[in-house]
Amino acid sequence: MVALKPKINVLRALSSVVAEKALFFFLIIASIVLTLLFIAICLLVYFFSPWWWLLLVIYIPLFIASVLIYLIARFIASRLYPTPLSRTQKQQLQAFTDKILRLLETRGMNWWWFAALCIRDLFFYRELRTLKDILSDATSLKRDFTALEHDLNQS
Repeated sequence: MVALKPKINVLRALSSVVAEKALFFFLIIASIVLTLLFIAICLLVYFFSPWWWLLLVIYIPLFIASVLIYLIARFIASRLYPTPLSRTQKQQLQAFTDKILRLLETRGMNWWWFAALCIRDLFFYRELRTLKDILSDATSLKRDFTALEHDLNQS
C-alpha cells in the first residue's frame, strides 16, 4: 500500500508556495490601487474642494478590509505547511511550481500562438527551444515530485 502522508506533505508545501506567490501578487495590485486612490483623493482636495476629504470615509474601510484580508490569507498560507523549509527545499518547491505554471500557461495558449512561438524559435535559434523546454518540464514532473517527497520527509 502506498503511504499517503509524504504525498500529502508535498501537496501542502506546494499549496503554501503557490498561495504565497498569489498573495504577493495581491499585495502588489492592492498597494498600487490603494495608493492611486489616495493620490486621486489628495488631488481632488487640492485642486477642487476640501469636501473631497469625505471620500476617506470610503477609502479607510477599504484599506482596513484589504489589510485584514491579506493578513488572514497570509496566516492561512503559513498554516498550510507549518514546518520550516530549508533553502534547498524552497528552491526545489519554487522550481517545481514554476514548471507547473509554465505548463499551465502553455496549455492556455491558442494553437496559432504556440505555432508562432515555434516558428520564432526555428527562425532565430534553428531549434524548437520552446517545445523542448515544455517536453522536458512535462517529463521531469514525476521525478521532481518524488525528489520533493523524499526531501520533505527527511526533515
